[in-house]
Amino acid sequence: MKTQRHEPLLTEEEILNLLTPQAATSSTQEPQSPFITRPLTIIGGALMAAAGIATVYYLASDTPVVETDSTQPVASTQHVIEQTQQQQEQKMEPRRQILTEREQPLVMTMDASRTELASLGVNADDQKIWFIEDGQRVTISHRGISLKPSTEADLNRTPVAVTLYDTDGAYASWYDHQQGAPEMNDLVPVKITLQSDESDLHQNVVAYLWFAPELAMSVEREITDFQEIRDDSRDVSIEKVYPNPVSGNEATLILTTQRSTNARICIVDVSGRQLAVVFENVRLDNGSNSFVLPDLQSMPSGMVLVTIDLPEHGTRLVQRLLIQR
Repeated sequence: MKTQRHEPLLTEEEILNLLTPQAATSSTQEPQSPFITRPLTIIGGALMAAAGIATVYYLASDTPVVETDSTQPVASTQHVIEQTQQQQEQKMEPRRQILTEREQPLVMTMDASRTELASLGVNADDQKIWFIEDGQRVTISHRGISLKPSTEADLNRTPVAVTLYDTDGAYASWYDHQQGAPEMNDLVPVKITLQSDESDLHQNVVAYLWFAPELAMSVEREITDFQEIRDDSRDVSIEKVYPNPVSGNEATLILTTQRSTNARICIVDVSGRQLAVVFENVRLDNGSNSFVLPDLQSMPSGMVLVTIDLPEHGTRLVQRLLIQR
């Protein structure tokens, strides 16, 4: 701001005469700032591209001055994009892990109504299941499986095998030896939940009834939805497992491959509970590969599943094995 220089030794009257009306009026106003020569404009906000907080002051100069918070990082647009991608990947990582750890249902079971069960030769209520087999009344409840002589007519429509599970795993099983040795992967499983009292030894009891495919056709379902596929359609297939059913301590699994790959072979029950890791990371050579499944006597009787995980293929093959003593 400019001011007039006063000469010394002037009288008060001379000083007043020197003042113009405009000067006299301006002397009553507040002095202007020595820095701002036009109205002040302030813009406050977050500059997303710079990932920092800035305020822009327009001063007398035509060039804006940006004051940036020194505590905030200043990044390029490319860096911000990379950070956003990293954050998205970090958010997706738990989901990827869940998808990796999550296993698909190992056994697709048929939920049959009582009418459909009757067409399979089976009667059921909330607490028990029963059917007639070769002059025996087979009764299945949370207490176990019992057989009693019966004079009722045998309908020749019975499951091949039955396994009872509670919260601790399989605890009872039954197998119809007269039906021979069917292909276990072709059997159709029917799952039935049985009620039990809080004081009962076995809780959350589930019965798995395994029916031959020709009998399961009496239920209007696509039975192939409940059977196991023997190959992954990409070079690896299950040739067979024998003996099946098995009553001894060992069984033999034979796999056929069109090219070499790695596999993880385990034995689990129908709920996915791991019973044994047979091979953690075994090499499958091109052609036929034979593996011994040991220590089967340490496992409960009933249907178990031999799982063959193929990491290079991203698939799993499942072979059913009936342990019966």
